[in-house]
Amino acid sequence: MANIKSKIKRIGTNNKARQRNLTVRTELKTRVRQTRQAIVLGELDQAQTNYKQAAKKLDIAVSKGVIHKNQAAKRKSKLANQINSLNASSDNNSKPDNNSEPKTNKTNNPPVKTRSKSTTSSKLSAVK
Repeated sequence: MANIKSKIKRIGTNNKARQRNLTVRTELKTRVRQTRQAIVLGELDQAQTNYKQAAKKLDIAVSKGVIHKNQAAKRKSKLANQINSLNASSDNNSKPDNNSEPKTNKTNNPPVKTRSKSTTSSKLSAVK
């Protein structure tokens, strides 16, 4: 335990902030978990409503400084992509497949490989 008065006060404020952040974090985890469970079960409507709640909780956590804004954006994006893939798979299941033939490459040419241009190495060698 600290002996300096300001450090003792700081320990107290850190504990209070930790408790506040804990409630926000647990609520956030609950909403995200509920969304993921609805996605796994294939319940599109439930997943979408849970996603809205989870996105709101993520934004609140960012505004309170519990998580970073990029982390919230990453989580929202990941959940949205999962819901969109669930939506796309349910659309594919409901539509009848008119073309039973598999799609093939109409030309017999193999795909062309392209090189990525590395301009940084050429700039570095020019600087030296």
